[in-house]
Amino acid sequence: MSQHVQESTRTSFVDFIYAVVVGSTFPFLAPFDASFRLAGLLFLIIVVLEDFYLFHTQIAGKVPDAPAPFMALVMELSVLISWYMAVISFPASPRPCLIAFASFFLCKWLAGLFHFGAIRKLTSWHFQRCHSFLVPFAASLLLAWRVGSDKLSQPVVWITIPVSWLIYVVIWWYVTDKHQQRSDVF
Repeated sequence: MSQHVQESTRTSFVDFIYAVVVGSTFPFLAPFDASFRLAGLLFLIIVVLEDFYLFHTQIAGKVPDAPAPFMALVMELSVLISWYMAVISFPASPRPCLIAFASFFLCKWLAGLFHFGAIRKLTSWHFQRCHSFLVPFAASLLLAWRVGSDKLSQPVVWITIPVSWLIYVVIWWYVTDKHQQRSDVF
């Protein structure tokens, strides 16, 4: 099987898994009334949809394949599983939710480390922008330690988590846009 067909098959499978995982969160949205729970779940859905967009615009078919496509698939699935764990623990279990959310970003960073390490490009701007994943990772982990079993509806949590995510998004897409404008080819 050619490399292009393998990449296309893996991308289609990952698309399917994204659809299943995100689709399985919709029952958690009920009842659809204005509440902290609904706002938090919608935020988590936005986070994973941004990840899906990032995957399709920056990863799938854009980066050279690593020598171990199976490991890449494992990392992609780990990202989604950790995100889903955050969803199912929100808001009833604050510490597990924050740890799962931190794990989501750690898995994304590890996927970048594994991939760019395998193709020997750890000094490229493509990998350097992956360090932005560590902002929400660190914020979530610190809050998990600080908050403990307190409610996620504390202002320190519901302000810090979206702000740390927004910082990561701005850094990632700013670096990407800056280098793509310079026609930096992979």
